[in-house]
Amino acid sequence: MRGRAVFSRVVLTLLVGALAGCGFDTRAPDASNPTVVPNIVKMTWDKGYPKLQAARLSSQLSSSLGLVTTPDHILVTSTNPKAGASVPSWSTVLVSVALTQVVPAGLAELDIVNQNQDQRPISVYLADGSAAYQKKGDIPLNGSLAITFQTGHSYAISVVDRGLINCPSEDPANVSCQRGFVLLTGASNGPKQTWNLS
Repeated sequence: MRGRAVFSRVVLTLLVGALAGCGFDTRAPDASNPTVVPNIVKMTWDKGYPKLQAARLSSQLSSSLGLVTTPDHILVTSTNPKAGASVPSWSTVLVSVALTQVVPAGLAELDIVNQNQDQRPISVYLADGSAAYQKKGDIPLNGSLAITFQTGHSYAISVVDRGLINCPSEDPANVSCQRGFVLLTGASNGPKQTWNLS
């Protein structure tokens, strides 16, 4: 769909074994053989899971997903322990994830429209590649914000609603705070799309 794309997110907790192609390792942690938690934040689960396996780690997903979906539509938003932590091999890493719509074609611009069903303003955060989230602005109810993208850059956009349950602060990486989330690739000569957030 070239002109418009609507993205949404819903709620449930999943274990890794529920996902096709992802086994659940039940080995006991081995303190005599430590390993380091890899950085898989902002990766889709199909890319993050093999990195945990290669590091000799087990994993459990703690998510805001309302249905079992394919691993390439699940985005890692944080890990506990965090990347770089030294832990016994085969320790369990708690992986927070969000359901994301990966836009296959490059976009020149995304116009985010606030149609929040709860009648609240929303805040938009953008991460370019592996960089930290930067706040792009607040959108009042029925307002909009256009974001343009550079060719070849990969972006993560998190739309935060501070009024959501279990959202203690305006944290774009906290799944409980996200009204919406999307991954996309920029292309300055690509199409423009509208994201109606309800």
